[in-house]
Amino acid sequence: GANLGMFSIAARIAFKNANIHAYEPNPNNIPVLGQHGKEFNFKIYEEALGFEAGRGELIYTTVNDTSARISNTDKGLTILTDLDTVINRFENRKIDLLKLDCEGAEFEILKNSNALKHVRFITMEYHLPAKGSEAILEDLISTLNRLKFKVIHHDRRNVCLGIIVAKNES
Repeated sequence: GANLGMFSIAARIAFKNANIHAYEPNPNNIPVLGQHGKEFNFKIYEEALGFEAGRGELIYTTVNDTSARISNTDKGLTILTDLDTVINRFENRKIDLLKLDCEGAEFEILKNSNALKHVRFITMEYHLPAKGSEAILEDLISTLNRLKFKVIHHDRRNVCLGIIVAKNES
């Protein structure tokens, strides 16, 4: 999610003419994000990115942080948007940089291999369970490799959390 839009602001400063879309499902963040979108000229979507379009429930947690996660219940009020829809919102159907910070949903999003062909770079914050994290991380990197993405940077903050930057080699 875009949260308050700091990454989008940094992207606008670095890339003056970029077409920037910010997705954020948490309604508590929308007033500030919306203001930042107006000031720095980027488009806001009050939606969560997921594997498929639909609806979900936004579940807030403050146990480890102040994040919110989506539960795919089909009964929630939160709009879920798939990657195909996101790509089709760009006139040229290309994304230079896809930034994923979706509190664990990155594995679901990576299942859309056809849409990912339209993405040049991915940067993602990943979230792993404490138990079995090594095998799951290996699976994540293998998935990126299978999708023709080469990991060019990996910063592991702890056993459960890290950042990966990958380049599409196809």
